[in-house]
Amino acid sequence: ASDVYKRQVNNQGLVYRTTDGGLNYSTPAVVCDHPLNSIVVSPDYEQDKAVLAGSTTGWVYYSDDNGNSFEPLPSDAASAPLTGNVSIAFDAEFSSNNTVYAASDAVNGGIYRFVVGTSTSWESALGERDARGAGGDPGSARGIAGGEAPQPRRGVVAALREAPVAPPPARGHLEHGGH
Repeated sequence: ASDVYKRQVNNQGLVYRTTDGGLNYSTPAVVCDHPLNSIVVSPDYEQDKAVLAGSTTGWVYYSDDNGNSFEPLPSDAASAPLTGNVSIAFDAEFSSNNTVYAASDAVNGGIYRFVVGTSTSWESALGERDARGAGGDPGSARGIAGGEAPQPRRGVVAALREAPVAPPPARGHLEHGGH
């Protein structure tokens, strides 16, 4: 059975993993001390065991050890690199380019790119022409829809459409007496 991840919906950033369809869950991994908005596994999860988590406070966290531990991106950030609820995605070609994306729902939040192991900060994933599109604001959904579409299986659109998302957990119980 494949691994499934679940975020805890409260004021703690905890992630649980199940390998049996939700009958049992692992001891939670502590991602952060604030709520999580999203969690996703890499397109090559079976090989790289990479997991991303986006928070409700502008943080993005990365795990390359099956979700046992997480570090912020960038790892030396003293404050949240983004704002608002963050949704995250792996690039469809993550196994060769180590690129991940984050989008914020904050006003002028935008879409950002980070190359794991290379980047030191998040950068806009959209150029001016693509970001503005047909009358859209930079970084807005309207701007993305109005701009030229990236090549299939490449870039932000491919990552957001094709990244495997952890399915909702089945009803069951948590190990160690959880709810």
